[in-house]
Amino acid sequence: MKIQIKYDIHQACKIIVQEQLNSMGIEFEMTGIGEIEIKNALSKAQYQDLETALKKYGIEIIENPKSTFVQKVKDLIVEMIHLEDELPNEKISAYIAGKLNHSYG
Repeated sequence: MKIQIKYDIHQACKIIVQEQLNSMGIEFEMTGIGEIEIKNALSKAQYQDLETALKKYGIEIIENPKSTFVQKVKDLIVEMIHLEDELPNEKISAYIAGKLNHSYG
């Protein structure tokens, strides 16, 4: 038997990250898609444990500023397509630049 499912990958990842952080006793706040503010400094061991726990779900911690920016652009495109009621009336490049508070150039 085959069934089709519909899922929100962002919601699934958000729940996985929340569960992992809670299980490790790490205080945090979800600040946006793919963004988490850790309330207290993590030890090197805690950071590595978190990185390992998330990696088994295919979730990576991004450290490179260029990779972070690229991921934010990707997240905005997904958000625009899946989460907005209708597509914006402006060019996609202008929409992304506005949301990131960043010049398109």
